[in-house]
Amino acid sequence: RIVLSGCLLGVVAFLVRLLPITFGVHTIVLIFLLIFCINYFGKSNMLTAIMSGLLSFLTLVIVETLVNIIIINVFKIEPNSMINNEFLMIISGIPQVILILSTSYLVMMFRKRKTE
Repeated sequence: RIVLSGCLLGVVAFLVRLLPITFGVHTIVLIFLLIFCINYFGKSNMLTAIMSGLLSFLTLVIVETLVNIIIINVFKIEPNSMINNEFLMIISGIPQVILILSTSYLVMMFRKRKTE
């Protein structure tokens, strides 16, 4: 179910970003969609889904900000050149994905030990 909801979110995020809507509105739409997916696919109550969705978004913002600051300072890249260069944008996403997956794995392991 997690893979299915992740793929669904990815496709919908791509489609929503293609829409001619004001910058930032797509983020709100995608947060609501994430909350819906957590509620529906995760079979959780709405309050848990809202808290999980907002916490996920906050985690993503923090990780992206920290990784981009580190990349910009270590490699002495201008932020505008990074934004305008699609290759750099893709490459800068790899450490973010690794960090988020590692964090998710550690949280899962911590919760597993806590329940045992």
